[in-house]
Amino acid sequence: MTWFNKSATVETIPHVSHLKWDELRLVEVLKEYQAAEKAFEAAHRELFAYARQNPDPRSVFLNGNLFARIAAMTADPQRRELEAARARALAQRNELLQQRAALLKSLGVIR
Repeated sequence: MTWFNKSATVETIPHVSHLKWDELRLVEVLKEYQAAEKAFEAAHRELFAYARQNPDPRSVFLNGNLFARIAAMTADPQRRELEAARARALAQRNELLQQRAALLKSLGVIR
């Protein structure tokens, strides 16, 4: 057999409907969501434990009046980092929830 008379063999991919791909993506999103939910819970617990030990210095309620410090986030950089980590984890979790809802709608599970 030479170069010019080789038989062309083309592998065909079996037809998979968009529903199958959506179902596979839904399984992936659910796994990612579970991990993101655990990360959010861990970040929240860490922030809550820190807040329990260290009162929030950003605002004070005194004689029925609320006073807020200027540039309060610079006073406690550890709290700032914990709150930022929690916000990132929450954003990732919410993004995955939106993806999950979109996939469930495309599959017809929810309206």
